[in-house]
Amino acid sequence: MVSSGTELRVLSGKQTGGKSFPLVPGYAAVGQVTEIAEGLSGWRVGDWVSLRGARAVPGVTSLWGAQASHHNCPANSPERPLRVPSGRPMLDYAIAELAAISGRGVTLATARPGESAVVIGQGLIGMLSAASLIQAGCGVTVADIHDGRLERSRSLGVTEAVNVAEPSGVDRLLALCPDGVDIVVEASGTFEGLKLAHRLIKRNAAWSRPAQDSCPRLVLQSSFKEEMSMNPANFFAGERLLLLTPSDRGLEDRQRAIESIRMGRLNPEVFIHEVVPYHAAPDAYRRLRDQPNEVFSLIFDWGAPS
Repeated sequence: MVSSGTELRVLSGKQTGGKSFPLVPGYAAVGQVTEIAEGLSGWRVGDWVSLRGARAVPGVTSLWGAQASHHNCPANSPERPLRVPSGRPMLDYAIAELAAISGRGVTLATARPGESAVVIGQGLIGMLSAASLIQAGCGVTVADIHDGRLERSRSLGVTEAVNVAEPSGVDRLLALCPDGVDIVVEASGTFEGLKLAHRLIKRNAAWSRPAQDSCPRLVLQSSFKEEMSMNPANFFAGERLLLLTPSDRGLEDRQRAIESIRMGRLNPEVFIHEVVPYHAAPDAYRRLRDQPNEVFSLIFDWGAPS
């Protein structure tokens, strides 16, 4: 599965860490076991798995190596494949790795029923973050600068969806959250989004609960494209703020995401924009680059005939 943010940074060369093209990008896949190493028990040929961290394709530079027809995956590592249960189409589990990234931020924020939250940026990670917060029982408002993304997010059951690019959009968002909110997830990856998060987070010096129970939380759930500079003393005027930078997902986050899909708490159809055959990748990446807000997400099908 391909989301626009990370894949476009890889495509532009901004996230290769000095590695050269051609390289195998991607980090989220669902596949079927075709071969098991000698002495490895508990696995069966035909098992379906959600995977990340596949070993590099021999002879080809790899960033994460998940977009390939075959994978060699270590079964006894923290990044091991996870079996996905039967009963649902395997395509549904293609979103599991991305859902785990967003879910980790919400888990770290200890979102509680009845709390208020705003998610800034409604790309795939931001939208999945909103879905996780709703699952946790929060009242969720989302913000973006594209109506198409906001329309998709309304289907999740968000409380409000605000276009902050409109002339009074930011004022509208601030009016909806006059006392600030308990949790802000910044998923736009922009300085403007970060500054807006600063204006939205709750400020209240008269705490009636212990700090660990009442502290407002700011979750940085995106990779920022540029360096930023700010004065920490002026960034937050309240008494305390918990800043969370999850940046990845763990085994338990992946398992939790798979279970949410299995139980129907997370509807994969909302997050899957288009399934394309692997040989259409050149055109698909061009559309992802040139129309990132229309081409919301892509799944490459390696079983499609050439």
